[in-house]
Amino acid sequence: MTTRLAAALLAIAAGLPAQLLPEKYTLQATPTKGATVWFVELTRQQQQSDGVDVRTSLQLERTFTVTVRDVRDDGSCDVEVTLRRLRGTATLPAIGERTFDSRSREPRERALAGLGERLHELMALVDVAMRARVAANGKVQGALTVVADDDVDDGTPAPTASPAAHDTMRQLLEAAFGRRPDGQVVVGDTWQHRQRAPRGSLPLVQQVDVRLESVDDNVFETVMKGTLEKDAVGAESPFAQLKVTDGEVIAAQRVSRRDGFVRTARLRASATLTTPAQDDAIVMQLSVQTVLRRTTEAQAMQRSNGDGR
Repeated sequence: MTTRLAAALLAIAAGLPAQLLPEKYTLQATPTKGATVWFVELTRQQQQSDGVDVRTSLQLERTFTVTVRDVRDDGSCDVEVTLRRLRGTATLPAIGERTFDSRSREPRERALAGLGERLHELMALVDVAMRARVAANGKVQGALTVVADDDVDDGTPAPTASPAAHDTMRQLLEAAFGRRPDGQVVVGDTWQHRQRAPRGSLPLVQQVDVRLESVDDNVFETVMKGTLEKDAVGAESPFAQLKVTDGEVIAAQRVSRRDGFVRTARLRASATLTTPAQDDAIVMQLSVQTVLRRTTEAQAMQRSNGDGR
């Protein structure tokens, strides 16, 4: 009976007029050769200890550009991504509140003192171009490579990207193209996206279902929902005993079908982090909010508080 019913439904569907069937979309990236797009990503991260008045927070703003160098027949493209500005505010129990800005006159070493290697590594990449190939589904293929400045020969070593900085720039680049399906989809379809935290960060991984909410001639919109979990680590890792529970990720994006880049994207993630201690476990509540949007060079590079160059 079930087989007959399925066959009957299939026959009915096959006989429906084309305009009554769900329209299928191929949401591949469609960038234009020579185009340059400016983005700014603002991230607010906070860790609050349960039962103890201990909080760490980081507000980080990363401005970057993506330039399309070439578009290939298979839909992939060769691009150049450059971190143009890095600024933010960090609050740590040991040092209090600290602000930093790559356009500030304050020496970078002093501004970033005590804030960890990752910020130092990212700051060193400001204005350093990196090249990559991006597939039609918005995923970076292979490694990013640092562009050597052939016009400068002053004996200064060429800049290099640490693994953590490489991962960060790769994720910024993929975020600019958006979360796309591999094949054709209709409104309401879902596909999976998995993203690991950059090396040197907490070993976390996002696993979300991406759902196509709407499509028109100009944009498509998706919503994402899933989990934030602990990534696999070795027994020798300092995070081997870390437990991650109640991890949740909720996100949304609007992607242009005209130029192939994200217009806006938002993400909210949270989790409970538990680490064994000598007397009792240390429990921290982690929350992260991220907004990615388009910007312009004039807006992104304006001076702040009269301290910019």
